[in-house]
Amino acid sequence: MTTPSQQPPPLGQEEWIPSPPAGDAHIPWDLYQAFMKACHHHPPPPRKDSILPYLVVRAFPGDRGGRPLTDPAVFWESPDIFVLPNQPAATAPDLPPSPHGRLEPQVPNTVYAHVWNLGRGPVVNARVEFYWFETTLSWPPDVPPPTFLGLTHVTLGPRTSQACHTVVHCPVDLVPASEGNVYVGLIVRVFCPFLDALGPNGFDSSKNRHVGQLNMFVGLGGPQLAIPLRVVTGRGARHTDLTVVQTPPDQVPWMQLLTRQREHRRRSPATAPVVGITAPTAARAPGKVGLKLREMLDDARRQRLAQQRAFRPSADPKQITLVARAPDMADDEALVVRVKQRDDGQVVGGYTVILMP
Repeated sequence: MTTPSQQPPPLGQEEWIPSPPAGDAHIPWDLYQAFMKACHHHPPPPRKDSILPYLVVRAFPGDRGGRPLTDPAVFWESPDIFVLPNQPAATAPDLPPSPHGRLEPQVPNTVYAHVWNLGRGPVVNARVEFYWFETTLSWPPDVPPPTFLGLTHVTLGPRTSQACHTVVHCPVDLVPASEGNVYVGLIVRVFCPFLDALGPNGFDSSKNRHVGQLNMFVGLGGPQLAIPLRVVTGRGARHTDLTVVQTPPDQVPWMQLLTRQREHRRRSPATAPVVGITAPTAARAPGKVGLKLREMLDDARRQRLAQQRAFRPSADPKQITLVARAPDMADDEALVVRVKQRDDGQVVGGYTVILMP
């Protein structure tokens, strides 16, 4: 039986939760406080302030995991996914020497991921999964998943420690079958099934902070290319728009990774480039280009390119060809082209091309 001096104060007063005892630093005091608040019917703290991990693969520099991401956010240029070309995963270094490596055909390539824990609690053996897919603008939840490549596990400290983020690499090689397969997209997922589960939209980087996507090709020393892009629409979509946007280099965070300079001072080409997409047709075999770049070099055939396409979705995937040509670029110039896909007015995916001399 308690005496009057031992009676607790009215429910809701923080004084009932005592301070941690001296010398008992190993006691999980945050857990005790959460338990006491639950007993007093207090609402739990926000997810970011709980004692759980908060795993993120960033969609852009400064990304803190807030989802969903809407236009004008670009969620397919993750700065946390890298490729080390012509390097078997078994002998790959812990860190890639350069963040702008691109896939090479018919040889082993190693895929890296930079994963983050922005929560107050650590995580042990979080699962990091690697996927690749043919050059597809979006990945609706009702289509078959991308191709699984491999997985690894990682232990991360809380956000207050230097161990809250690290770089890992996939233990399985990615070997593109041909030159047409080097434009594939990459997806990385990090999650802990018990403490920070993957949740819905498991392949959508615009809606799930556990998912990072790299749908981008960097052409160094090549002023022109033609890339086949598959267009897949979600079930129930009634209208699809494809838009080509030429973006100034200083508005593209990935340029800082490519140049390794925060102030890279790259500018758009002084000579107007040839940029556009062809009309959508039935999807061809993976890696097959329906229109060759050499077919677009005369003015008459350039008329087949457009900056925007609109069509009604169908059950079968469509395919377009993105053509980008910027000859005679100066050393301080770069061409950045983004193709955005909108279903019923909402941006659902895209692809980015960066050409540098």
